[in-house]
Amino acid sequence: MHNIWYTFCRSLFTSQEALEDDPHHGVSTLKQVVCDVKGPVLYIGITCGLSAPFVAAQLDYCMNHLPQSVPVLLGFNPISQARNVPIALWDKTCLSGIKTMLITSNCLRLRQWD
Repeated sequence: MHNIWYTFCRSLFTSQEALEDDPHHGVSTLKQVVCDVKGPVLYIGITCGLSAPFVAAQLDYCMNHLPQSVPVLLGFNPISQARNVPIALWDKTCLSGIKTMLITSNCLRLRQWD
């Protein structure tokens, strides 16, 4: 019981990363899906708060494999509120990936409402 209480209290103050927050798992999952695709891949990453490492890593993978992929990002927060903290087991932040996407010409950019 003590361990459950400790985990609960700890999660109130710091993020407790789960499998969906693992950027490497995101990339490996994407590779499994697109491995047999013979043409360009339209990837639509959805992260409401622009803060999901799983999606950020998949977008990064797509941007590193242009023009075989066309990455699209859908989020509901303004870019200024994107997560800019180091992601465990990765050398990037969600914000750095979004900024890279904004300057890459092969990425689809939709209007942002602030």
